[in-house]
Amino acid sequence: MNRPLNLIHTDREKALGCVPAVRGYFQAVRAICNKYGALLILDEVMCGMGRTGTLHAWQSSLINVIPDIQTIGKGLGGGYAPVAGVLISRKVTDTLFAGTGGFSHGQTYQGHPVSCRAALEVLSIIQEEKLVQNVAAMGEKLEQLLKQLVLPLPHVGDVRGKGLFWGVSTTGDQHRLRTDEDRLSLSRIKQPRSHSIRRRMSQRTFMRKVCLGSCLFGCIAYMLTQVRID
Repeated sequence: MNRPLNLIHTDREKALGCVPAVRGYFQAVRAICNKYGALLILDEVMCGMGRTGTLHAWQSSLINVIPDIQTIGKGLGGGYAPVAGVLISRKVTDTLFAGTGGFSHGQTYQGHPVSCRAALEVLSIIQEEKLVQNVAAMGEKLEQLLKQLVLPLPHVGDVRGKGLFWGVSTTGDQHRLRTDEDRLSLSRIKQPRSHSIRRRMSQRTFMRKVCLGSCLFGCIAYMLTQVRID
């Protein structure tokens, strides 16, 4: 019987506007991988390294599965240097050591000393200043305000996210996303583009990016304060 080698998944779909997985989804994916001997690979280049209120997004109670391989980036360098990395589990390393004992690969900028030093400093600051804890705390307050003040607006279809990673879809009321099924089918919705709404929100708030359809998403600085939210 042919078996899959791996299953690659992103923890939160940024291209659709921070669409989270429904509860229990990743547990089911993990079970399938375990059953067929596939490796679970999670892409946390954007949502990892503290962005959603835990150092790794999979540590959230919504996901709560441990990947076999994980990609990281963006927050790893904090914008100060281009850097990314791959984390591998003991399951993978044990397999390698039981075989050749090595992993043959080569990248042009692997082990770049300047980028690695920048990443180390960023991680040190995140730990020393307890920025992941701040992301979690400010994320809860931001969620309350977004759902209280933004979600009821007539041209807002949905507010979704976690920590300091949020998406706001600027759709008409007929396209409000009220259920998990609505969110899963987001890519199939033909949404009107409210250019003036997106422009004003971009000018006056932290929502800087435009995604599929009429969606804005924000990746907010980890040092966000209550005063800034208000």
